[in-house]
Amino acid sequence: MDHTFIAKNNFSSIKQCLLNYGVSQRLYRELKNKGKILVNQKNVNFNKSIELNDEITFTLPPELPKSLVLDRTPIKILYEDEHWLIVDKPIHISTVPGPHDREKTLYNRVQNYFYQKKLVDLIPHFVSRLDYDTSGCVLIAKDRFLQSKIQNVFLQKKYITLVKGKLKKHHDILKLPLLKYPNSPRYLVSDNVKAKMAITEYQVMHEYDDFTLVEVQLHSGKTHQIRSHFSYLGNPLVGDSLYGGPNLIDHQLLHAQSLCFIDPINNKIVQAKSNLPEEFKFFIQK
Repeated sequence: MDHTFIAKNNFSSIKQCLLNYGVSQRLYRELKNKGKILVNQKNVNFNKSIELNDEITFTLPPELPKSLVLDRTPIKILYEDEHWLIVDKPIHISTVPGPHDREKTLYNRVQNYFYQKKLVDLIPHFVSRLDYDTSGCVLIAKDRFLQSKIQNVFLQKKYITLVKGKLKKHHDILKLPLLKYPNSPRYLVSDNVKAKMAITEYQVMHEYDDFTLVEVQLHSGKTHQIRSHFSYLGNPLVGDSLYGGPNLIDHQLLHAQSLCFIDPINNKIVQAKSNLPEEFKFFIQK
């Protein structure tokens, strides 16, 4: 994928200009060794100085996919442009290949989608990831520069979940550090110095006799953050047996409903929304 931008200042070298634009040191080395850089549509020496309003175009060298196995299961696309892809992840599937599954993940399905569109040079770079049994919006960058560029951009991510019982507060911002529990996949609230701060904001949407429907917004992105925080409050997610939730369904009722951010390349607002899965409706329509 080509990236073109206009220099906003004078720079003593191409390297200085690219680093200022957001290209990392590692990506710059890749560009210098195997990539391609044009200034005003001409090949130039890497030591060339850059002037205000020069047009810079760079192309990263090709990269190998994490898995060469394509999964032809169709994906549901919520949003797509030249930079980003937002897909609707179903439950019971890993987001990216891991030690126990390298062939039947969302990554393999997206890679197949790119191949079907003849975009064989594109490799999916997942900006957001969801647990195996969490559904909803997943953001994918279409190359590694875009993935690194968006790291400093605020992603507004909202989730819907159904928790056990009634919450003491209808709205709250939880600031509770999390630490991985030894020899377990769980992350628990801890005051250990190694624990990492996690911030979860929630708003009660509707109270039922035994459950509460909650909208959640993340202000940090720690593993199992929502699941651990609500378990700590004494209101674990319905179906979340790992964190003590009622065993009424075979997975936690947690859905990444919406995603919104400003594209760091063109300042365009990008947003997508995923419909609430049917299994939620089984509980909230009773």
